[in-house]
Order: sequence, then structure tokens, then C-alpha cells
Amino acid sequence: MPLHQRATVEGCGGDFPVGNVAKKDVELLLGNAGTWDCYAPIDCCSCRCWWKWLVKLSGSISSQYLTALLMAAPLALGDVEIEIIDKLISVVKSTRKAYVEGDASSASYFLAGAAVTGGTVTVEGCGTSSLQGDVRFAEVLEKMGTKVTWTENSVTVTGPPRDPSGKKHLHPVDVNMNKMPDVAMTVAVVAIFADGPTTIRDVASWRVKETERVIAICTELRKLGATVEEGPDYCVITPQLTLMMITEWPWHSL
Repeated sequence: MPLHQRATVEGCGGDFPVGNVAKKDVELLLGNAGTWDCYAPIDCCSCRCWWKWLVKLSGSISSQYLTALLMAAPLALGDVEIEIIDKLISVVKSTRKAYVEGDASSASYFLAGAAVTGGTVTVEGCGTSSLQGDVRFAEVLEKMGTKVTWTENSVTVTGPPRDPSGKKHLHPVDVNMNKMPDVAMTVAVVAIFADGPTTIRDVASWRVKETERVIAICTELRKLGATVEEGPDYCVITPQLTLMMITEWPWHSL
């Protein structure tokens, strides 16, 4: 890697110098770090953290910060204790015997494809027994007029037949997506195929992810012809579909 593309971080023996001088806790602002903390291109085999103190963390904004710390903690030379000071926005139940499910977030794209084309898609690996909140995306599609069939470990979505005249064939919805903000972006895309305005509410966490998702979604949907009203934690999408080149954003789901 060229020197101008390389960053070198030198540790300080487990203590922040500013904390030693001020004799108080050091506050760290993670900002929009999100999963970039998890997937930074570093050689983890040669990386060793020196955290030996209690980490206090808010879980009400995004669970990704906790995920990043949990992934890094095994590399510490001492104990790492993480204290969640409030309620976690995303909670996964733990069991002694675990069944590894399919990724419900990624499954949403295929289910959405069935909804907008009038086809049928079955996704196996996440059904009524799923621990993932995003599996409820299929319930939103059902409100929009699709047929949804569940088994314990699968979900099948059949979209309504497309109108030959080009008339919109899905219904608009007004939904609270706080518990499944990742698939809320899939709802936003499906919304441009509805026959009226769709409102997506309670997604303030969109604004503190790797990319400012509200701006990203609203920008690209407007390119496609939709009228989009943007609020601090919501957006209203009035559909009008136009063929247009859209831009990728620095996050895997966008």
C-alpha cells in the first residue's frame, strides 16, 4: 500500500494522556462511525487493544457501536466490561442451542422484488420462529397488498398482478419502522410502486449510521421522480417513477 494511503496508529499503553492530566473520564465521540469500526481494513492478527476499564455505552441510538466493541474486546490484554446505560434499540434473544438463520435484512430485497413484479419468492431460513425483527418486513408488504405465507423457517411473498395499463398495483402504508430500520429503506423503494403516499416513521437512527440514510434515500427517490417530504425521523414518499441513473452511497445496503 502506498505511504500516502496508509495510516499508522501508535498506542499509549492503555491510558489516554488527556485523562491522566485531567484526572477524569475521557469522553469518546463515535459520531457516524457505525460499522466502519467493525470493517476497517486493518490486520487484526497484529492488532492488540489495551482496554482495561469499564466502557459505558448508550444502546438507544444504534446497536452497531456495541457490536464493534464486542468484536474488538477479545483482542484486549485485560478484561473489558461493557455497561449499557439505557435500553438497546435492537435485542437478539440468546439460547444454549442456536440455529443460524438467514439474514432477514438481505432477504427483504428478494421479497420486495416479488411485490413489485407480481411474482412469487420464497425465502428459507427465517420464518415465524425468527429472532430477527427485520423478518416482519413481510407484514408491511402484506399491508401493501401482497399475499404472504409463513412456515416456521420460511416466508413466501406473492405480489398482486401488474396492471397492463401501468396503473400502480400496491397500496400505500403508514408504518413505524423503529424496530427494523434497515428494511425501512426497502419499504421506501417499494413505495414508488404504490398508488399513493407512503409514510415511514420513527427512523431517527437513519441519521447516525455510516451514511446519512435519510438524505441518501430522499435524494435517490427524487431522482426517480418521487416527491419526498423529509422530517427529522420520518419521510413521506409520493410515487412517480421515472427511469434515471442513481448514485451509490458508502454503505453496503445503499
